[in-house]
Amino acid sequence: GRTEDRGLQVIPGAPPRVSTVQVPRQSPSAEEVLLRVQAAALTATDVQLCQGTLPGWGQSGAFVPGIFFTGKVLSLGKFVHGLRVGELVLGLRPPEADCSGGCYCESLCAHYSVLIPLEGLVETKFQPTTILAHVPPMISALMCVASQLRLQPTQALLLLAPRLEEAIFI
Repeated sequence: GRTEDRGLQVIPGAPPRVSTVQVPRQSPSAEEVLLRVQAAALTATDVQLCQGTLPGWGQSGAFVPGIFFTGKVLSLGKFVHGLRVGELVLGLRPPEADCSGGCYCESLCAHYSVLIPLEGLVETKFQPTTILAHVPPMISALMCVASQLRLQPTQALLLLAPRLEEAIFI
């Protein structure tokens, strides 16, 4: 099989320097999933990372950006259960201190705990790009609501929506 994929590499700055590079294709560890990226979101955090203006983030070296993505499962680590090859998932790739890589690449490995299977949760009429377009703003809105409510660690917030079109996820 292939040993390299293409990725989008950014050197932070104003303006950021962007190039397409070859990145090694990863093999999933026992608790990871190898995914083919279908769509990647561009969030305000991504923009700040690329501009080098994210507060508390002192990294100035090249990195692959991207936090939220949808992808198809290519292979599973030996301890991963509940997912299957070919399944569409929504994933999160939090920025790491060493900038080892985000989701702006053809494939990536992600820990199973940051993946949400989409089949059965969303109607098939939504494309991965449509689903992904709604996730970052929804998470931002939920964080604003949670901060205003001052939820404690033992408390939770349940949101209900009458139709899938109004919330994408319930």
